[in-house]
Amino acid sequence: MTKKIGVLTSGGDAPGMNAAVRAVCRAGLAKGMEVVGILRGYNGLLNGEVIEMNARTVSGIIQRGGTCLYTARCPEFRDIEGVKKGRDKCLEMGLDGKVPADMRDNVVTVHSEVRLTFQHRVSHVSVCLVL
Repeated sequence: MTKKIGVLTSGGDAPGMNAAVRAVCRAGLAKGMEVVGILRGYNGLLNGEVIEMNARTVSGIIQRGGTCLYTARCPEFRDIEGVKKGRDKCLEMGLDGKVPADMRDNVVTVHSEVRLTFQHRVSHVSVCLVL
């Protein structure tokens, strides 16, 4: 059975976001995984905005500014109910894991996501970009 992971970018744009997206996508593909991009950060996760990703979709994105998946802040994700809704969307989309690349400005969100990860088997690995 093929594993499926989703990658998203959240918070403000930061250098390295496209490189992180590309690395996650290529590593997943190399391991035989299906990779989807979640558009507009956690807002896109809650609204089910996903695109298929492959080597071609991430070709030539490293030198571009911003993020190819766009980004947005999501106040709804700051409370436990929003995080639960996000978890449910991950399960609905058949995601075995989620990899957000972001500027983490909300420790509560990370704590809630990690707690739900252990309770409900949706893997979560953060790529934090520190300037």
